[in-house]
Amino acid sequence: MNQWNQTHRRILLGVIIFIALIGAVVALSEREQLTRVLNEANPASLFGAVLTTMVSFIATSIAFSIIARMLGVPMNHRDLSMIGFVSLVLNHVVSSGGLAGYSLRLIFMQANGAKAEQVIATSVLHFYLTSLVMLTMVPVCTTYLLLNASVSRGISIALMVITALLVIGAVLAGVLLSARSSRYPVLRLVRRIVHLVTRRDIGERLQQFDENLSYGARVLRTRPATFATIILLVTIDWAASVATLGFCFSALGTSVGPGDLLTGFVIGTVAGALSMIPGGMGVLEGSMAGIFALLGYSFQRAVLSSILFRGMFYFLPYFISLAFYSRLIRRSGLTANSAQD
Repeated sequence: MNQWNQTHRRILLGVIIFIALIGAVVALSEREQLTRVLNEANPASLFGAVLTTMVSFIATSIAFSIIARMLGVPMNHRDLSMIGFVSLVLNHVVSSGGLAGYSLRLIFMQANGAKAEQVIATSVLHFYLTSLVMLTMVPVCTTYLLLNASVSRGISIALMVITALLVIGAVLAGVLLSARSSRYPVLRLVRRIVHLVTRRDIGERLQQFDENLSYGARVLRTRPATFATIILLVTIDWAASVATLGFCFSALGTSVGPGDLLTGFVIGTVAGALSMIPGGMGVLEGSMAGIFALLGYSFQRAVLSSILFRGMFYFLPYFISLAFYSRLIRRSGLTANSAQD
């Protein structure tokens, strides 16, 4: 094994140890609550929650693999799906604007012959397309909440402002992805900032990233079947996520209507993501419970159900993901050519 691969192996081992420690700390912090909730839960509903959780992560991991291959990443779908899985799990457990999971992708995929620009472009496209479905539902769920719950004027205004900002952000992101001319000022600003901080010129890399992103957007426009497949997988991902929350309520003896369930899930998830707290710890549960309480459900049962949801949707995939690292580490020690089997 050459020195380059040895260095990457050491980095990967260090990253995995760090991930294990972070995950253990987060898991232990809610161990007692989760144990108490699991003791009360109905086993059949728990099985349903496990099944829908796996469907969610598998669907979005396959979508990541399709996008990566579309952008020319020289890896097979199985390994790309594994990388998608472990990085998505990490982003759920450690909220850092996606930095933790995306860094892991960069290490694994570069070690297998992918260019940094390809990895970043893949992550950008995947994040945008997976967020698009959720952001589309935000105004719908906000309207549903305001029409079906007694919400104070201050909270109503705050919800409408946040919703408007998210929709505007989604539209602007779409413009930046689809219109190459609109990205130029942004990339130029990034180039200047990086040069100011590091004294390095990344102009060539930004140009390659821009070309990869433009190519990906062009492929999505010219291959409607590929675009439809990705959107279908993303929709399955979100639908399965919502179903997991529904099973968690059912496991604790509470039946939640589809509109209420979707509204609590979307607003609670967005609040947890915006908090930037690891895993949205506390914010996710509090936001979901608050929304369900406004919709007429027991606040205590909603809190317990959201805690169970965290265990099923955050911690369970985390422990499953640990089993994938040994294969990914072995693959990281291979040459770019042999990674294309």
